[in-house]
Amino acid sequence: MPVTITPVDIGSAPGDGTGDGARTAFGQLNTNEAAIKAAIEKSEVKDYVVALGDEVTDMVVGDAAAVFRPSFALTLTGIFASVTTAPTGSTLIFDVTEGGVSILSTLLTIDATEKTSVTAAVAAVISDAAIAADSELQFNIDQVGATLAGTGGKITLLGYKT
Repeated sequence: MPVTITPVDIGSAPGDGTGDGARTAFGQLNTNEAAIKAAIEKSEVKDYVVALGDEVTDMVVGDAAAVFRPSFALTLTGIFASVTTAPTGSTLIFDVTEGGVSILSTLLTIDATEKTSVTAAVAAVISDAAIAADSELQFNIDQVGATLAGTGGKITLLGYKT
């Protein structure tokens, strides 16, 4: 997430009616280094790409297609999936669990003939965005394409260190 800096007229003197709020906010930020560092850290969204197999083998339904343990706690801000070969005949459906419990209230899907969840008819919904350090994240394949399963599945987690 990029940080946007917008110029603000802070006026020529306190109380002149122009920019007093900006001047106050700048003064507070200037004296609160910890808040600045925290804001910068949260603005540094990282992506973690997890492969669910190789690029050419058909995906199969099953739990723990991949397992990942983050080295630090993170807050998820987004999730999406992609494939090398699109599924046909039905939608691909994925779930991600932390300690055996789904972090999604609406599962992640890739519609038939599509290569990404970004264009899915139903968007995934993250219900548990707080991921603990060293927790076990399992990436499960709940459904594959009925005609062509799909290959090269990857799930991308977006988030920041907490």
